[in-house]
Amino acid sequence: MKFLVFASLSSVIILLSCGKGYTTKPQIKIESITTLIPVNGQFQATLKFTDKQGDLGGGTFAAVRVRMNVLPAPSADSLPDTYLDSIPDFPNNQTGEFEFSLDANSFHEQTLRNDSLVMKFVVIDRAGNESDTVTSPLIVALYQ
Repeated sequence: MKFLVFASLSSVIILLSCGKGYTTKPQIKIESITTLIPVNGQFQATLKFTDKQGDLGGGTFAAVRVRMNVLPAPSADSLPDTYLDSIPDFPNNQTGEFEFSLDANSFHEQTLRNDSLVMKFVVIDRAGNESDTVTSPLIVALYQ
């Protein structure tokens, strides 16, 4: 009898721990990212997502630039720090990848030195569930 109870309890624990672990809240992680942006080059980030409901297509994507070497503070007519866009609609997938890219001119504001920054990424699915913020490693945009 003790063996039957132990075996049943062990089976339940194993089944619960073997779930895929997807949550209603979308999750993203950086698969690959450009950390050195050459002059006239391009910045690219490939992000991998998981979403239990599979409703990320048609949701919202946000990328925020965090400037690391700003002297003096940027003027009102400087390049934008926040990029907000809707995610293209795609079939209800629980996992997948998408890319975000920008030309080097979107980052380069210094004329005599490199620009350094980090990028922060967030996604929001169609139901309004927001992922945690994912932060990139240091990115350098070369000035020449």
